[in-house]
Amino acid sequence: MGFSLTILAGPDKGKKFDFDRVEITIGRTMENDVVLTDPGISRQHLSIRDKGGAYILKDLGSSNGTRLNGKPVKQEVLSSGDIIELGGARVRFEGAATRQRVPTARKKISRRSPGPPARRSASRQQAARARGRGRGAPGPAKKPAPAAGAGRGGQVVIRSPGMKAGGVAAAGGREAGAGAGRRPAAASGQGKLQQLITRGRLWFNGLERRKRILLLVVAGLVMLLLVALAFKGGKKIVRQVVDHSGETFEVGARDGDGELSSFGIGPVSIRCRESVNFGFTYGNGRATMKFYVAGIDNKDELSVMLNGVQIGKIPPPLSVGQWSGLLKWKLPRKHLLENEQNKLTFVNNINMANQETTEEWAVKVLTVVETALPEPDRKVAEENFKLAKKRYEGKSIAPENLYFALQHYKKVRDYLELIPAQERPGIYQEAVEMIDTIEKELQERYKLLMFTAEKDLKYGRIDRARQLYKAVMNSIPDQEDPRHQKARRHLEALE
Repeated sequence: MGFSLTILAGPDKGKKFDFDRVEITIGRTMENDVVLTDPGISRQHLSIRDKGGAYILKDLGSSNGTRLNGKPVKQEVLSSGDIIELGGARVRFEGAATRQRVPTARKKISRRSPGPPARRSASRQQAARARGRGRGAPGPAKKPAPAAGAGRGGQVVIRSPGMKAGGVAAAGGREAGAGAGRRPAAASGQGKLQQLITRGRLWFNGLERRKRILLLVVAGLVMLLLVALAFKGGKKIVRQVVDHSGETFEVGARDGDGELSSFGIGPVSIRCRESVNFGFTYGNGRATMKFYVAGIDNKDELSVMLNGVQIGKIPPPLSVGQWSGLLKWKLPRKHLLENEQNKLTFVNNINMANQETTEEWAVKVLTVVETALPEPDRKVAEENFKLAKKRYEGKSIAPENLYFALQHYKKVRDYLELIPAQERPGIYQEAVEMIDTIEKELQERYKLLMFTAEKDLKYGRIDRARQLYKAVMNSIPDQEDPRHQKARRHLEALE
């Protein structure tokens, strides 16, 4: 018995998989039987296992869970037509038929195998004649003819509902009605194949010993040649995998289905083993890159270059097995080329350092947004500088003060950005340094609060975890910030 899976929604919509196996797994990485590229799906998300004709769906500890016909499940028996939801994918399961079991010899068969009426009548007549002989004078014992529906040696043959008259059961019926000297004709391709094998064996055994040995040697050499060709062909296929690391793609590149393309190794749209380049045009404003990463589990694994200058390294996301939330990076103006084509490069340092390594990683760049800078205004810059210092000094009084100090320092920088470097006042450089310092402080506070909240949840301290998630939202009040959004999702899940 087998089953099929049809992808109804998600990045892999339209794909269909047919299986006749005991167990399969579905997930985001290549070791699964069904690989789905949806970022909300775990590396190994769920399994489907055949247990005596019943197919069992089991969630394998996925991050986002599994739903069956709209309801969350951990383990459930599947029926044909069920809809499985994992991440953004919807999968239809078909083919959960119950297997027919063959009765043992001790069980009474309550139903005869169906056969033509004439043959059933013949069987009854033979049985009557046998009973009549039993009532007469004793004679030599005769072996009873097998009943219709029985195979050789008295083994029970269950006839499948869809089997035609030329099948095994029908052949058994002919044996029951035939005389002892008649031989049943071959009724299937399997019988013909058996005849060919038998004839070949007889022909081979009839050869001289020297010729048999020579023939076996030739067959062995041919087999070795085929294996060598297969291995060589496999190596050739590997070499033909196209690596696009040297190409440049436009920011926001889309695949054939209109989805945002992903680059790297693993379940990605475009393979880029070592690096991927993105091109964009810049004016003279404040440029912000919005992007996603996946598969990054080392703080030194992925570097970002702007026009050949390294501007930072991507820290591992909190959930390594999934795509990160939306990340935002300010691109330093000093490395941007005004009114020219600029190049962003993501470099996987692990794959770059070792040509034999294929570390899985992925990146998607949504856009580079350019915000116009205000006209230079020293007075406004000085006012924001004072407010920034006051907020920073009060960061221990109210958690949001650190965040608002950061915003004031950014305004100082922006109102002085377009002034020539040699003419800028000293508060510009101090603001730039404080921006870097406060962003690190905010990130450290965020990590500590989230870690402590997860620990409290583990030990059942639900109320304390709620307070910590609220503290994260207060510390980062910007509702569009991914950190604020993550804390809010955790809090809503507890409510």
